[in-house]
Amino acid sequence: MRIGAMLLTLSFLGAVGCSSIGNQTAATNLTNADLQRMVQSRLATDAQLNRIDVTADANLNWVSLSGPVPTNDARVSAVDLAKSAQPGLIVVDNMQVKPREAARNISTEDLVREAREAREKARALGEEIGHSVNDAVTYTRIKARLATDPNTSALSIRVDVDGNVVTLRGHVGSAAAKQEAEQIARTTEGVRSVRDLLRVEV
Repeated sequence: MRIGAMLLTLSFLGAVGCSSIGNQTAATNLTNADLQRMVQSRLATDAQLNRIDVTADANLNWVSLSGPVPTNDARVSAVDLAKSAQPGLIVVDNMQVKPREAARNISTEDLVREAREAREKARALGEEIGHSVNDAVTYTRIKARLATDPNTSALSIRVDVDGNVVTLRGHVGSAAAKQEAEQIARTTEGVRSVRDLLRVEV
């Protein structure tokens, strides 16, 4: 009787072991492209997340999300959706919050007035804007993006724009903050080039 019970137990344990090995093999057979598609299909359920790039490493059960999202809530939603694609998935968040600019009809007089106001603001902050309206618009866009980005909002970064060439001056607390500020300026609409003169001071 005892021998029969022992054989039954060993048989059960063997079946569980085979099942476990089978699951591990299935997970191992998942390719980077498979994992990438799984995450992308989850992100596709939200129209706000259609500009996110996904990089995947199936062996590490890891994905990186990068690209612009319109709000911080959308950023959190993207991470949650990605995590739901695969049990225990590690998600690295490299996304940037970039509010979409509302389309509007604006007169030449309004543009000139806004450019004048931007120059007055820049002058008060020790910053410089070129003579064109485009320079003033570019300046305003960059300052707004720096203010809303969680990695740069508290930083004292001076922005100069002349001929759509942007110069960043001031001090930041880390190399990552310096890189983020330059990336924001470089990816702002209308910017031709960026001179990064920011200094890292820990």
